[in-house]
Amino acid sequence: TTDTGDIARFVKSNYNGFLLPLSFPDEAYIASIESLLNDYATYSEQALASSVVFNADSVANGLIRDIDKVLTNH
Repeated sequence: TTDTGDIARFVKSNYNGFLLPLSFPDEAYIASIESLLNDYATYSEQALASSVVFNADSVANGLIRDIDKVLTNH
């Protein structure tokens, strides 16, 4: 993916994907795709583990904890 916005919080180069600059050369894109394909099992496993932040139960529980903290402190 291109390194824009908040995406770097979730995509870590050489871990669960690759972050490319906005004006990336074709060679960088090709090298990233080749790396993913050469070790697809590892990248997909790490991407799945990284996706837990998007789990609805996890997000809701975090929100509930934050609300409880605010209510407890007031």
